[in-house]
Amino acid sequence: MGLDFTALIRYGGPAEDALQAIALLKGGEEDPALAEVIACGLRNDFAFAKNHAEKASWRSLHNWEERLPERPCLPSLEASLQLPSDFSLTFGGDTVWVYHSLRWIFFVTENEWQRVMLEAVKRFCGLFAATDCIITNDQHPAVAAFRQGAAFRDALAQAARQGEGEVARISDLFIDKGCSEDLVFKDLDGTYSAVPLWDTHGYRRLPFSD
Repeated sequence: MGLDFTALIRYGGPAEDALQAIALLKGGEEDPALAEVIACGLRNDFAFAKNHAEKASWRSLHNWEERLPERPCLPSLEASLQLPSDFSLTFGGDTVWVYHSLRWIFFVTENEWQRVMLEAVKRFCGLFAATDCIITNDQHPAVAAFRQGAAFRDALAQAARQGEGEVARISDLFIDKGCSEDLVFKDLDGTYSAVPLWDTHGYRRLPFSD
């Protein structure tokens, strides 16, 4: 499944405090919690960590190769702030969409990635004075609703109506469906193994008290 890591953060909109936080992310040194994502990627030989950008930049969501000369007028669903840690932030009216190219399967199955990514998201929540936050994948219905202009609560309500609401634990985001009886892959030693099958469901609300 080609799903990537995502968070939706509810904030007070692109007011002065948020603009100051954006300026800090854009112009300062990478925050330690965000730099640890790259460090974890390097420890695990992930391509995004070896090819990460050195400076933050604004990018067009319609043409990711296009670097914008300046910050767009916010809120905007047309552009994202791309950070050296490979996070990109899109600023809606009351929601920040946090995207990362880390494959969702690694987050839902590996404790190290859960620790690192949750700390990074908590840092974004602190910077933008978040009042709510969910962790999910980039194909979740709440993300689709946000990209179509929905506010935070409306996006979650739409997801719930589709049966994609909140789960109690991160482990509930991963559904093990066993192995395929028809598909196999060749291991490095030349042996063949059945392809594991899995699914995902819902979102996990970030516990601010942790």
